[in-house]
Amino acid sequence: MITDIRQGQTKKGSPFAILKIEDFSDAYELPFFGKDYIEFKNYFNIMSSIFIKGKVQNRQWGDTNQLEFKINKIDLLNEMKEQLIKKIYIQIDASKIDNELISEIATCFNANKGEIDVNFTIFDNKGINISMLSRNCKIDISTELLDYFKNNDATNIKIN
Repeated sequence: MITDIRQGQTKKGSPFAILKIEDFSDAYELPFFGKDYIEFKNYFNIMSSIFIKGKVQNRQWGDTNQLEFKINKIDLLNEMKEQLIKKIYIQIDASKIDNELISEIATCFNANKGEIDVNFTIFDNKGINISMLSRNCKIDISTELLDYFKNNDATNIKIN
């Protein structure tokens, strides 16, 4: 998520920006000059959730023995969700399956219909696992759906 933006002009009059981005682990500052500024400036909005692809390489300017992170592509995170998430895996403890749990899961799925495949694994304390693919049920990932499965002690969820 972009949490701060500083914009200005270089001594030669070219525009630049320094974005502060944060995730759940840390905060980073990313500078944008020249062609990078022009290519990516439409994404420079505070509180935007972005998906960045890049590579670590030797610096192009200054001390070329130092490493830098070179951004190759930026996309809005919510648009990447559809491209990156292909399957959801739901693990359910067999001892905790009851009508209420089945009803709650069905309600979650009906409220979040989409294009993502759903796989179930039913497990027990003896190490027996049964895996099943739902051919009829496809869902969309939402915050509410993820919260339900994360906060339910009968289930565990994995994506891709």
